[in-house]
Amino acid sequence: MKRTVLTIALAVAFSTALFAQKAVAPADEPVAFDITLADLHRAAASGDDRNIPADRALAIDAEVGSVTVRADTDDTFTAEVELIGGTWLGEKKVELYRAYAVFDGTRYRDLFSRRSATRVQAGDRILILAKYLGIGVDYDEKTPIAVIEGSALRRM
Repeated sequence: MKRTVLTIALAVAFSTALFAQKAVAPADEPVAFDITLADLHRAAASGDDRNIPADRALAIDAEVGSVTVRADTDDTFTAEVELIGGTWLGEKKVELYRAYAVFDGTRYRDLFSRRSATRVQAGDRILILAKYLGIGVDYDEKTPIAVIEGSALRRM
C-alpha cells in the first residue's frame, strides 16, 4: 500500500514538474525532481557528475531499452535495466540518452523475471525512484554510463 501511494504521489508530482520551468530543487528536499535522464547521460559523457546528488533520491522517467536479469535464485535477485530517451535536435538529428538502473532484491522478481506475466519489458515507459551510484562503463568497455539503484518503479 505504501509503495502504491508513493509511486502515485511521485507520478503526480513528476507530471506537474513536466509543465513547469526547470528549476533547481533546494538541497534539503529528499527527492531531486530536477535531475533527468538527459542530465545523467551528460554527466557520464563529460565525466563530471558533481551536479548529480548522491544523497537524494532521483525521479527518472524513461523507456526501457532492455532488461537483463543478473541473478535469480531463491535468496537473491538482481536486474539491470537499460533506460533510454532522447530529444530531437532540429528535423534530422536525435540526441540519445542512456543510463542503467540496477534493482537488487527478491522483492523486484515479479517486475523483471521472465516467469512473471506482468514483467517490465523493452519499450515500456516507466518512472523510477532511484539513488545515484556513479559513472560506470558500458559493455563496450569504453563508453561511460550513469548507474542508478532503483527502489521503486511505476509503469506510465
